[in-house]
Amino acid sequence: MRVVDTSLWIELIAEGSLLAVAQKAILPLNSCLVPTMVHFELTKWCNRVLAEEDAKAVRSLLTDCITADMNLAIAVEAAVLSAKYKLHATDAVIYATAQLHEATLFTCDAHFKNLPGVDYFEK
Repeated sequence: MRVVDTSLWIELIAEGSLLAVAQKAILPLNSCLVPTMVHFELTKWCNRVLAEEDAKAVRSLLTDCITADMNLAIAVEAAVLSAKYKLHATDAVIYATAQLHEATLFTCDAHFKNLPGVDYFEK
């Protein structure tokens, strides 16, 4: 199981410098776990940056993935991880989701660099 942070989703959508890495991390969609916080961040980014039709296409892509809803266990683990690694709430929830699902977190967000269970790709 894989969790892909918002930063790599943006690399995929924007065809950034880490496009090939993002494709490997995200595809196939049906085995990619997407925390609800990634849905939030990515939808916010799409609404700000993309045309309406393109934003809808991205939201459609996400429906082919497995959504990991936030629950009490994730909230509690996120609080612990936030304090331990000095993560902001959103990052802590994404990381906790990966940890509790025993999934690797793929990201190019430096906040996650050197954390256990993270595959970090520098831009």
